[in-house]
Amino acid sequence: MSDSISRQDAVSEIDEWIQMATGNETDMAIKDFLSFLKKRIESLPSAEPKTGKWVKIIDEETPNLTKWHYECDQCGAGRWEEGQRYCQNCGADMRGEQDE
Repeated sequence: MSDSISRQDAVSEIDEWIQMATGNETDMAIKDFLSFLKKRIESLPSAEPKTGKWVKIIDEETPNLTKWHYECDQCGAGRWEEGQRYCQNCGADMRGEQDE
């Protein structure tokens, strides 16, 4: 079960709180804060999940050692363990895929 809500649901909830504010000074301060919060939420980057794959990189500079390694195609971080399902750097879901 996911513990997240959509940006639109958050903004709609804030709009309801703004509508409930009355004309007193405290409510107006809360209303101003909620309007600020709404603008901040609308400007946040998307939290869409990343997907990627491990890309096999040939190591030309280390001929006496391992001649290849895998890197994330989303951020370039190397894979730490065999069969790693998520990139440890950017969190991309690798879905078990890799270039051969």
